[in-house]
Amino acid sequence: MAPPTKAELAREVKRLQKALARERAKQRRLEARLAESRRDLSEAGERQTATADVLHVIRQARADIQPVFETIADTSIRLFRAWSTVVYRFEGGLVRLVAARGGLPGSQAALDE
Repeated sequence: MAPPTKAELAREVKRLQKALARERAKQRRLEARLAESRRDLSEAGERQTATADVLHVIRQARADIQPVFETIADTSIRLFRAWSTVVYRFEGGLVRLVAARGGLPGSQAALDE
């Protein structure tokens, strides 16, 4: 069998370079999907932790439910990475502010009004 010619070797090199480029692109796509899956898993864990925190406080709140509202406000700030949150309660035909976090300075007083 005769050794390959320079032209045959050049074609083989090009073919291998294209195959390598395809594999690298495939690897980048897989790495992106893995990163997305890790983010999704992390967010799911945060949601479960937040739910557990709220349920724990609900279980302990026998007479005073204010800590539940406070925990919901704290948890929503953390879970949604929000700069502010407000929790309202519908009570006796009225909507009443029961917990607030973050916001502009003085906004708590404006919300209370």
